[in-house]
Amino acid sequence: MIIALWAVAPLCAWAQSQFKYSRLEREDIARRLRHLPDKDEGDAGRRATLQRLFERAGCKGDDLTSQPVEGSDLANLICTLPATSDDLILVGAHFDAHPAGNGVIDNWTGAVLLPSLYQSLYAQPRNHTFVFIAFAAGASGHLGAKAYARSLSKEQAHRVRAFVCLESLGMTRTLAVNAGDGRYLLSLLKGAASAIMLPVDPLKPKQLGKTDAGAFANRKIPSLVIHSVSPYNFETRRGPGDSLEAVKPNEYFESYMLTAAFLAFADLKLK
Repeated sequence: MIIALWAVAPLCAWAQSQFKYSRLEREDIARRLRHLPDKDEGDAGRRATLQRLFERAGCKGDDLTSQPVEGSDLANLICTLPATSDDLILVGAHFDAHPAGNGVIDNWTGAVLLPSLYQSLYAQPRNHTFVFIAFAAGASGHLGAKAYARSLSKEQAHRVRAFVCLESLGMTRTLAVNAGDGRYLLSLLKGAASAIMLPVDPLKPKQLGKTDAGAFANRKIPSLVIHSVSPYNFETRRGPGDSLEAVKPNEYFESYMLTAAFLAFADLKLK
């Protein structure tokens, strides 16, 4: 389903232009979430599953690559959606499981959205090249994110207009936090939320801790974290309650829809 956001709801005055994306069905998003590998398959199984999902979404061949990560046995998985411009919008989530939980909330919920977001943006020509990165070793000092950020030359980093981090989604309605010169990104997210009439709250609870966004903020790249961690649920992702049952289907689907709309809007507005 192709969504023209100006046709869904009235936009605020500064967001009157048309921006489009393909919205996947609710069951598509739920089914991909349930592709969570068995725990005994480990992080390698999670990465392999993401690779298959990217390929099924249409990202394959030269557009789907790997990047070795120093200090990790597993590599970053990188899906590129080319555009007419070399300017970049990066979207990332670590795929490894946090050892204190079962790796569902933190961070399968974020990583498994990457192929869906690629698929949502693929159908329409884009102004920015989108790069979707499934990071290795997020729970081990964010090694995958640091490796990717470090690999950017000064010129490449200058062309990155945004880094969007997906972290621990679906426990509540969509939350977001500016992670480094991302105030304008936060305003775009609120604009997209208004356009499709979905809620979003700026919230950075102390318990969110460090994320993969830190590596990009350190390169002076505008960064935004989209998450669902509040003072009331932060323990869920780091204990026995970390399960598929802890993911609220409606809230998770809304986070997908809002992120897809936001990325389409950012593609239009970022210069």
